[in-house]
Amino acid sequence: MYLLNHTMEITFPEEYRRLTDEETDLLFPGRQKPQEVVKGADEAYMAFYLTDKTADDSQLDNARNEFYFMIRQRCPENIFLDRGSMQVTPGHLSWMDFKGDAFSGETYYLLFLTRLGGKLLMGLFQCGWKQMRIYRSRILHILSGIRDLSEMNTK
Repeated sequence: MYLLNHTMEITFPEEYRRLTDEETDLLFPGRQKPQEVVKGADEAYMAFYLTDKTADDSQLDNARNEFYFMIRQRCPENIFLDRGSMQVTPGHLSWMDFKGDAFSGETYYLLFLTRLGGKLLMGLFQCGWKQMRIYRSRILHILSGIRDLSEMNTK
């Protein structure tokens, strides 16, 4: 699936689909919303937000750690599970996962950061806590296949 004006490619299983703008507005009311949201089965969502902040691979783990401390400070009831990083094409992806509460109940979150065209790409996967064991390894595998196509599109 091509996302963010064909600057990124990521392979999802067939049951995943991109949400329309109207569906995204319902899911993320307000001004700050991701540019792309992909929905899987069981109310599982992955949101992508491309910032205008420049980033390089050496900054991603530190940025993830800053998010960790910020979330921990604002939501001390969250349970943090793991942090890690992996190589993607081209570059680095940093992630962390945690359990939190949402309107729909206990929720599993996997926050990830990578570069896209030199800019910081933030992403968040979420599903019900009971589905965490099913989705965690799948999502990490899907993320490992992210491809930055931004430089190909400028040539």
